[in-house]
Amino acid sequence: WIPGTPIGHNTIMMASLSQYDLLREKLKGYRGAPGLSVSEKEITTTTVLSATEGTVFVVKNESNEDYTLQECVLFMVDPTVKVQHTPTLPLLVDKKSEASIVVKIRGATQVYKDYLIFGFGSDIKYHLKIEVNETSDIIKLLSPNKEFIQKKNKFDYQNKLSEAVDGEKPRMSGDGIYIPGGLNVPEILRHRQKSCLPSLAEPLAMENYSDHFHKLLWLDEMKREGNIRKYDMFSVRLVNEGVYLCLDVPGLAKRKEEVMVGDKLIFSNPEVPSEEPVPDGGGAQQEAVPAFAKRAKNYIGYVHQIAGERLKLSFNHKFHESRELWDKKHDVMFTLNRGPLMRMHKALDNVQQVGETILFPTVKPHPPLPSPSHIPLEFINPTLNLQQRRAVEAIVSGTCRPIPYILFGPPGTGKTVTVVESILQVYKRDTSCKILACTPSNSAADLLTERLHSSGHIEEGSMIRLNALMRSQALPLAIKDFCIVANKKAKSTVKRSRIVICTCSTAA
Repeated sequence: WIPGTPIGHNTIMMASLSQYDLLREKLKGYRGAPGLSVSEKEITTTTVLSATEGTVFVVKNESNEDYTLQECVLFMVDPTVKVQHTPTLPLLVDKKSEASIVVKIRGATQVYKDYLIFGFGSDIKYHLKIEVNETSDIIKLLSPNKEFIQKKNKFDYQNKLSEAVDGEKPRMSGDGIYIPGGLNVPEILRHRQKSCLPSLAEPLAMENYSDHFHKLLWLDEMKREGNIRKYDMFSVRLVNEGVYLCLDVPGLAKRKEEVMVGDKLIFSNPEVPSEEPVPDGGGAQQEAVPAFAKRAKNYIGYVHQIAGERLKLSFNHKFHESRELWDKKHDVMFTLNRGPLMRMHKALDNVQQVGETILFPTVKPHPPLPSPSHIPLEFINPTLNLQQRRAVEAIVSGTCRPIPYILFGPPGTGKTVTVVESILQVYKRDTSCKILACTPSNSAADLLTERLHSSGHIEEGSMIRLNALMRSQALPLAIKDFCIVANKKAKSTVKRSRIVICTCSTAA
C-alpha cells in the first residue's frame, strides 16, 4: 500500500520501488522527543477520521520543557484533500501538561489512507496511520444498498445431462484435420485457481515453458467457459428459416468472437417444464432447473452461420421435421468450442522440437540492406506525405533489422496506406522475399488484400488471402479469386505464394 492512495480509485497513484523506499526512509527519519507523545483520544490500530465530526488527538507533554505544535499535515501532498484542525496552529503545550486538537479531513470522496504528520519543528515529527471513509452524497447514492452475491449458473449440471440427440455438423473443407483431445482442466485448478500462481511467477525458461503456458491456457479456458455461459437462455423459441432453425441471441453481435461456426448448443426437451422448482433434501425450494438437467431427452444444434444476433442451427432431421418438437419454448445451454485451445495445447507438447534458439532468441543486429540513397526509391503511391515516405524508406532499407518497426497514429492518418506501400516496395525490389501480413480481424485482412490487388502491381498467383476453416463472414467479391481456406491442401499454395494475408489466429 502506498500512502495517499485511495482504495478502489480509477486513477491509481503509482510509485516505483525506489520511490516507495524513499518514502519509507523519510518516515523512519522522523524522530520524537523524550516525554512527548501524540495519540488519538480513543486509541485504535488505525485511526478512522470523519469529515463531519472530526477526530480528537491528544498531545501529552511529560517532559520538563515546553513544546509547540507547528503543523498538522498529510504525508502525501494531494491538492484535493485538505486538513482542518481546531484550534489553529501554532499550539503551545506546556511542560507536564497536555492539549487536544480536533482534526477533520475534507475532499476525500472515497476510502483514503495516509499518514497524519504532527510537527514540532524541523527535527521533531510524529506520524499516525489514518483512514478516511467519508463519502460524498453522490457516492453514497451510487453505492450498492446490499452485498452482491453472484448467483450460480442455472445450467451448471453437466454431470447430470442425459444422452442428447446429435445434430448435423457444418461441412467444412477442413474436415479430417486432426484436432487433439484430452488435456482437460485439472480438477484441482477448477477449485483452487490460485494454486498455480507460484509456478507462474517463476522466470520463464525452456524447462517450464510447456507447463507455464498449459496453465495459462487452462485459466483462459475457464474464463471463456464463464463468458460463453452468459448466453444461456430460458424459455426461448426457434425460428424456421428453410434448412435452418434460428435462435436470436441478444448482445451476440457485439461479442460474436465468443460464438463460432461449429459450436454446439444443447436444447432441452420442451415437454419438461423448466420453471418447476426442485426441492432439496431439507424441503427448501431451490431455483428453477433447466429441463436438460433432469435427464430428459435433449437435442444438440450446431452453429452453421452467424448473422448479427441470429444463429442458424442444424439439428437432427427428425427434430427439423417435427414442428411439434421445435416450435415450443426451450432452455438453451451454450458450450465452449475447445478445438482452438486443444491445438495450442498440442503445440506446447511439441515445444522441444522448436528449440531454444527460436523461443528464447538472442538478438544480433544484421547489416542493413542497401540504403535508398544508393538505390533510389520510386514510390508507387504519389500521395504519401513526408512522414509516410520516411517510414517506407526505413522499412525497405532494414536499418534496424531484425527489430520490427511500429507504425502508430490515430484513425485516418494513413497507416494502412503506408503498410501497402511498404509491402509493394519489398515485393518489387526483392524477388526472393516472401511476405506474411497478419491482421487482428477478417475485415482488416480483406481490406489489405483489396488494396494490394487494386494497386495493379501484384502478379497473378503471387498473393493469397488465407481464411480460417470456420469463417462465417461473407467474402468480398473483389478478392474472391485470391481466397483459399486454411486446410491441408493449402500448404503447397502457401509455399508457392510470395504474399500471404490472414488473421493472426489463422497464421498461428
